[in-house]
Amino acid sequence: NFSHDHLRWQSIAELKRSAKLSAEQIKALKKHFDEITPGRHRMTRSQFLHGLRAQKINANDDFLLSLFDIFDVHHTGEIDFKEFCVGVSMFCQGGLGVSLEAIFHLYDVAGDDRITQDEMVSAITAMGTTLRMKRFNESSGMNANTELASHIKTYVQEIFDAYDTDKTGSLDFRQFSEAIHSQPLLKTIVEDSIGGVMEA
Repeated sequence: NFSHDHLRWQSIAELKRSAKLSAEQIKALKKHFDEITPGRHRMTRSQFLHGLRAQKINANDDFLLSLFDIFDVHHTGEIDFKEFCVGVSMFCQGGLGVSLEAIFHLYDVAGDDRITQDEMVSAITAMGTTLRMKRFNESSGMNANTELASHIKTYVQEIFDAYDTDKTGSLDFRQFSEAIHSQPLLKTIVEDSIGGVMEA
């Protein structure tokens, strides 16, 4: 039972299996979960948002609430500790291949099973990704706020020019997946942005 203040060894064993986390990671997540949800055993959307803000995560609210919706597998508007752990594990340890569908839904802020250019630009920008590549390198002297934003928009436009084959102005999951697997830079950007959320 995950609702007790202290985790029983059976609960830890179950989470280790389902979330593929170590006992130490589970205990640390439980401490964080309890700090966000004092006196409760479920986390609301607003508590989730507040908890991430307290961790100095620099992302817009829509993006973070999309992350909550992925964690909320039962669509109740609240997550329990197990959902929290499984969600964290999916992004921290699942690898891009395992969590590509979750990443797609995270970027799809509108929830219409397509990613627009604006959604992709917003997602990449919202996560404050370092974009470790020469053309976005801060040592080039670009203004971190305006020039980087411009380069992100240009790069996203290039992705859409190549993979929006039906010219709808958006990518479906297949097109997004093809872009990720064909473009090492995009794969790095997506991995960096997801890592930024979960490591902050």
